[in-house]
Amino acid sequence: MIISKYLSFEQFIYLCECRKLYFQRISKWEDPYEGFYDKTELYKKVKDIIDTNAIDKSEADLIHKTCYISYLSNYTYGQSWTYSDVESDAMWRIYSNKHGVKISFASDDIETMINDENTKQFKTNVPKLFFQKIKYCSDLPIFDANKITINQYVKKSIMTKRIQFFHEKEC
Repeated sequence: MIISKYLSFEQFIYLCECRKLYFQRISKWEDPYEGFYDKTELYKKVKDIIDTNAIDKSEADLIHKTCYISYLSNYTYGQSWTYSDVESDAMWRIYSNKHGVKISFASDDIETMINDENTKQFKTNVPKLFFQKIKYCSDLPIFDANKITINQYVKKSIMTKRIQFFHEKEC
């Protein structure tokens, strides 16, 4: 699959000079629903539990998982690419600041290149890069601690966006 990224001219110069891609902390993404889409609901549940002063094991587990998810949002990084082969005025305006470039790669090539570099640099099993098409939905699912692990939730929430952004065709 060919994927493309819209960059500001400054980001493109950084890529060329440093030969590095910039991954942003997902907690810094502008869309509050992007990344961890039901934080507000989780925080409300935790506040309700604390306010009642009656915490059982399952509620304590939910509090622990909520804190961990909040922690993960500060240590999870990502980048948005598009698999659309159609030029997008919206993507140019949003991601290139009116003066930019669009770069394209085969997703397998860039995934291999980055994972190989991570292995060389960190000499350990660092979290691997993955490409997956974003799932766009009208109703974002709520995290249910009894039905899904935190790691499954993190990956699922990062790869889900509101239907209003379908035109981006991201991966």
